[in-house]
Amino acid sequence: QLAIRATALWEKWDDATHGDWALADELCKRAVELDPADGEAWAAYAQVTCGRYEFYGETGADDQARARAERAVRLLPASKAARLALANAYRTNASTLPEAERLLRGLQTASADDKRVIRTLGDALRNRKKYDEALTCYDQAAALPGGDPLALLAKSITLELMGRYSDAETAVDQSLALRRGPAAMLRKIDCRLNFHGDLDGAARMLARVPANSLLDDRAVSLACQL
Repeated sequence: QLAIRATALWEKWDDATHGDWALADELCKRAVELDPADGEAWAAYAQVTCGRYEFYGETGADDQARARAERAVRLLPASKAARLALANAYRTNASTLPEAERLLRGLQTASADDKRVIRTLGDALRNRKKYDEALTCYDQAAALPGGDPLALLAKSITLELMGRYSDAETAVDQSLALRRGPAAMLRKIDCRLNFHGDLDGAARMLARVPANSLLDDRAVSLACQL
């Protein structure tokens, strides 16, 4: 139950708050203390640590994520959750990035309708600067039933890296149309500020961001720009 609760938090990914990550970390810590042989708990712990590294740059979190994911795979070699955690952890280091892509392509073949897998493959490809292939993955995830606002958010970031600013803003608008998540709202504010110089519009949008997301580093950075 602890790992399941933690998974529900980390799967928010871009939309997870500081509080979500802290609670998920504590839940996983308790889970592996109660049962050190619980591979699923170690997989969840690795994903939480990946998120803390990706969004907050916590020192040493990338190494911790890899160690926890590798432990999960040793305990449960056939577990998709463990292998996805390992691939995501390998994504944090340039030396293991090619292996992350290989693992994710294998998972995608076995789970063609898993948005998390497809989106994470897109992230690995973006990390490798394979931008067109990354966009294909994000579009595939977004085309699955129910859509995928996080994939569209990732697509927006990728398009900006490619210098396609108008398309980047369109992608975040599509994400917001599916769900007004705080990460997409912050991304839209970023677009208004940096693509258009629209200080007033950005300030109005920032006022509508949920209060618990305003402590996020991204929100603080945008507020400083205003």
